[in-house]
Amino acid sequence: MQVNQVKHKKVRVLPWFLLAGIVALVVWAAPAWSMIQRFIALPNAPKMPVTFLLAGVSHNYSGYHTRAIEDFSGLTDTMIVVQFNPQQHALKLLSVPRDTRVGAGTRANDKINAAILGGPEASVRAVEGLLGVPINGYLLVSIDGSKALVNALGGIDLFVPDAMDYSDTAAKLEIHLKPGFQHLNGVQAEGFLRFRHDNLGDIGRTQRQQAFMRSLLERLKSPAGILALPGVAKAIEANTRTNLTREQVGMALGFLLSRPRTDTLLLPGDFGRLGGKSFWLPDSQAIQNLVVKHLRGSNQFEAREVKNLSVAVVADDAVLQNLAISRLRSAGFQNVFASNSNPGNPKLTTILSNLNLEEARAARSFLGVGEAMVSGEGVLGADLTIKIGLDFTASKN
Repeated sequence: MQVNQVKHKKVRVLPWFLLAGIVALVVWAAPAWSMIQRFIALPNAPKMPVTFLLAGVSHNYSGYHTRAIEDFSGLTDTMIVVQFNPQQHALKLLSVPRDTRVGAGTRANDKINAAILGGPEASVRAVEGLLGVPINGYLLVSIDGSKALVNALGGIDLFVPDAMDYSDTAAKLEIHLKPGFQHLNGVQAEGFLRFRHDNLGDIGRTQRQQAFMRSLLERLKSPAGILALPGVAKAIEANTRTNLTREQVGMALGFLLSRPRTDTLLLPGDFGRLGGKSFWLPDSQAIQNLVVKHLRGSNQFEAREVKNLSVAVVADDAVLQNLAISRLRSAGFQNVFASNSNPGNPKLTTILSNLNLEEARAARSFLGVGEAMVSGEGVLGADLTIKIGLDFTASKN
C-alpha cells in the first residue's frame, strides 16, 4: 500500500515540474516575444551572399542640450557593410569611415555619413556606388543600441589601447577608461566606441568598432550569450529600424548557426583635405581588389610573394618586437618595420591582413606562433600587421 502511495505522489509531482519548466521557459523568452512575432523564421542558410548595411545613427536635438525623440534620421556615425558569404563560410564586416568622400568632396554633405539625410535608402545607394556591390537591406541602430546590447549580454571583453578621457556636456557623454584588457559594461563600451581623440581620429574609432564587433560576436556565441538571447532580442528591437524581411532574418540565423569565420575589413583609402575639410579619400583600385576577394563570393585572387609584402610589427616589449623583426628578416622578408600602433590583445599574437587570409597564414608559418585573421585593425599602409603577445615569449627559444 505504501509503495502505491509513493508512485502516485511521483505521478502527481511530475506535471508540476513540467509546468514549472514551461513557465520558466515563457519567462525567459518573454522579452523577445514582440521581435519573435515580427521576425521569427526558420533558420535557412543562404546559398549566395546576402549583404546589408549596418548603420549607427547619431542623436538629433530638439533644443539646447535636449535630445529629440529618436527617429533614426541622424547622421551615420558608424557604417558597416555586413555580408553572409557561404562560398567562403565567412561573415564579412566592411567598415566604411564616416568621413569617406563621395561626390565633389567640397561640402560637408559630400561625406558619406550625410547620405542618410535623403533617407536610409540614400545611404544604401551611396555605399552601393562606392563598392559596386548590390545591398539587400539596412539595419539602423540608435546611439543607445550598443549600450543596451552590451548590458543585455552582461558586458564584453575588450582591450583598451590607451587611456581614454573625454567629456561632452551636450551629448551627455563621459568617457573615462584606463588602458588594458578588461570587461566593459554598456556605458564603458559606448565610450570605447565613440572616443575619437587619438592619433588616428575617426579611423582609430573605426578600428575600435571592428574590435568591438569581433568581441560582441564571441560573446554571443558563448553559453552566457546564448542564455541572454531574449534580452538581446529586446535590446535590438527597441533600438533599431530595418527593412530586412523574415526570409533574410532566417538566412542570417541559419548562417550564424553554422559558426562562420569573421573577417573585419577597412575600406581602403587615405587621409586628405579638400575645400578646407578633412576626408577619407577612397582608393578605387584597392577597393575593387577587396570587393573581388571578399564580397563577390570569389576565392580567386592574384597571388603575391608574401616575403615581398610590407610587415609592421607591434609590441609593448621592445625586446620581443626586435626579436620578431629579426626572425622575419632571417626568413627572407624584405620590408619589416617596427610600429607603435595599438598592440592589441597582450595574451595572443595576431597576424592581420586587410585583404588576404592566405598571406597572413603564410607569415604566421614563418613566425611560428599566433593566429592569422583578416582584419582592418592593422597599421595603415602595411600589407600585414603582426601584434606580438605573450605566447611569442614561450616560443622565442
